[in-house]
Parts: sequence; C-alpha cells; structure tokens
Amino acid sequence: MAVLAAALAASTLIAPAVHAHGGNVDAAPPPTPAAPPGDGATAEQLLKKLEGLDAKIVAVVAEPVKQARKALERAHGARTAGDTAHARLLDALALEWAQTAETLSRAAKSEADAAAAQKKAQTTGTQLERGRTLLEETQARKGRAEAELTRAETEAKQVADAAKTAEDARLSGKKGKDAKAKGSKDKAPKDAGKKADGAKTPAKKGSGK
Repeated sequence: MAVLAAALAASTLIAPAVHAHGGNVDAAPPPTPAAPPGDGATAEQLLKKLEGLDAKIVAVVAEPVKQARKALERAHGARTAGDTAHARLLDALALEWAQTAETLSRAAKSEADAAAAQKKAQTTGTQLERGRTLLEETQARKGRAEAELTRAETEAKQVADAAKTAEDARLSGKKGKDAKAKGSKDKAPKDAGKKADGAKTPAKKGSGK
C-alpha cells in the first residue's frame, strides 16, 4: 500500500512535467521503450504473458493491465526527466498492477475451468442416467422375452403331451380291437369242428344198428 501511495503521488508530479514539455496525456503515446532491469522489466514480462488470452479473461484483466502500462509509461517519462526516484516508484506500481492482472487472470481461468468441469459433469450425469434408463428398459424387455419363451415352451410341452396321450390311446384301442378280432377268428374253427364231430358220431351209431 505504501508503494501504491508513493507511486500515485509520483504520477501526479510527473503529469505536470509532461504538459510542461508540450506532451498530451490524453493522446495515444508512442511505444514505450523497454524498462531497465527491475520492477519495470518484471512488470513488462508479466504483461507479455497475459497477451493472447481468451476474450473473457482479457475483459477481466483489462483495467489492471491498462493501469500497469500507464505506470510504465510514466516511469519512462520520469527517467527521461532524470527523476530516477519517482521512476522506481512507478515501476513498482506497474509491477503491482501487473501482478493484480495475473492473479485475476488465474482466478478467471480457474472459474472457467470449474464451469467447464461442472458442465461436463452434468453432461456425464445425463448420459449415465440415460444409460441407466436404457439398461432398465433392456432388462425389462429381456424379462418379458424370457417369460414369453417359458410360456411358449410350456404350451408346446402341453400340446406334445396331449398328442402323445391321444396317440397312445389310439394305439391301445387298435391293439384291443385287433386282439378281439383275432380271438374271434381262433375260436370259430374250434367250435365248428366240435359241431361237425358231434353230427358225425350219431350217424355212425345209427348205421351200426
């Protein structure tokens, strides 16, 4: 905080000097030369790392990046004017703004990653729920198919048993008729022979008398 306060005070001192030399604060300044080794150079390195970020993250860090670049420009102006003390303070201010931008970019990226992970988790959960529902439907269809197969097998067995019973009954009835018919045929000649012998014997007795 002390560095920020001192740097802000320095910036108020540098501004009149810029106007005194015919400068215009509101005009677009020319590219600022690279800062010498120190806080200014470190700030420039951090700002360079923040280039090319996602548009949403760029919007989040836009203000601290702007303030860091402005502090670097003022530090260059102070060095040009020979005010090295204020230049160092402004370099420190630029570094704090650059570090703030870096922290915000990390926070924004973490938030974006968390949102993406949450969305992915929701999508995965939806897919799992659909898979679970599909599995339950498949199991239900399998159960119905097995029940239908069991019923069909039972009916087929009943039909086969009924057909076998009918066939056995038919064969049993046929055997009974055949046996009865055969018994009648075997009995008929014996009776006829007995009758024939009985009729012949009296005829012989009569002829002997």
